[in-house]
Amino acid sequence: TAVTGEKWTREDVDKACERVANMLRVITAMSFQIHEKTNNLRNTHDRPTEWVFTKDPDLKPFEEGTDKMDRDDVELALDMFYEEMGWDKKTGIPTKATLEKLGLGYMAEDLKAIGLLPG
Repeated sequence: TAVTGEKWTREDVDKACERVANMLRVITAMSFQIHEKTNNLRNTHDRPTEWVFTKDPDLKPFEEGTDKMDRDDVELALDMFYEEMGWDKKTGIPTKATLEKLGLGYMAEDLKAIGLLPG
């Protein structure tokens, strides 16, 4: 407020940040469709490297002394994150409802026009 003269609440800042995160996600989805020929960010963009699952063959995930991860746990974490963000759990792309809630309905229409948004 001191800099811009506009009155922003914490909720206003949070919503603005959420809008930016979703705008970037839409741009990423479009870019991956063009350059990587994929409509699924979950299966391409959001994958951890293989070594986090296969390193330390004698140790179990989360065992002391390793940073090895469990595949099922990572998938559950993605589900939880996507749900919190309002993104499709199968593709990792923001849903139409999420984009509309943030005043980004035009981006939902753009996604739909290029086959990245069902319905």
